Amino acid sequence: MAWFGTFRMGLAFLNYGPSLEDKEDDRWVHIFTAKFPKLTSNNISDVEVTPDGRILVATEEGLNVFRAVYSGDELQLEGWTVYDVSDGLPSNLVRSVCYTPEGSIWVGTEGGLVRIRGDSLMVYTRSNSPLVDNTVYALEYDAGRGCLWIGTGHGLSRLQISLTSEADAPEVIAFPNPFFPEDGPLTFHNLPEGSSLRIFSPSGELVRSLSPEGGRKVIWKGDNDAGYLVGSGVYLYVVKDPQGEVQVGKVALVRRRR
Repeated sequence: MAWFGTFRMGLAFLNYGPSLEDKEDDRWVHIFTAKFPKLTSNNISDVEVTPDGRILVATEEGLNVFRAVYSGDELQLEGWTVYDVSDGLPSNLVRSVCYTPEGSIWVGTEGGLVRIRGDSLMVYTRSNSPLVDNTVYALEYDAGRGCLWIGTGHGLSRLQISLTSEADAPEVIAFPNPFFPEDGPLTFHNLPEGSSLRIFSPSGELVRSLSPEGGRKVIWKGDNDAGYLVGSGVYLYVVKDPQGEVQVGKVALVRRRR
């Protein structure tokens, strides 16, 4: 069985039967808005089938997700769900979609990269991540390296994927990294509620203790707990949530010479 996305003509489903070579047993089904009104657009940018049988369809009017059940000559489409700006997507124009083994659906849109995992949705843009451009044209999971390649309007980005299947907290992101204090503060995003963040020097000394107030992000100006700016170097940050779960990362701080 195979799925095809077309430009302005909807989806095509092919059940090629017991033989690839014998065209007589091929069965085609054309899925378009006039016949299947749940499909949000006939302009299909990308199609992917997940290991659990969901069909992911990128359109100019959001992401369509459903299951296909083929019995005899009948194709039934079940559990149809649409994700668009009303659900948190930064744009309805979805250009690409990719499934990764830890259970995430990655959505490339005109306004940024989106991760859908269970009931949670996270948007990555230039303002909160190292993504080089908000227009995402293509996505490809590299199983050998365990990373997601992100093709954008201004170059290629790469995101390392954690292969845990648990519904854990979103990964803490520190941006910009490297960080120039003279150009503005460093922001930590996706901090779990009630968490604490500690920053350590390259020699392992505690430099700064921070905690988000009324949100999930916090800024660091490159200073220590006494209020003095620290020197250039690679600093370790440790985030601990109320359940005791810990996330660890590194940031590079660069002081400009005067």
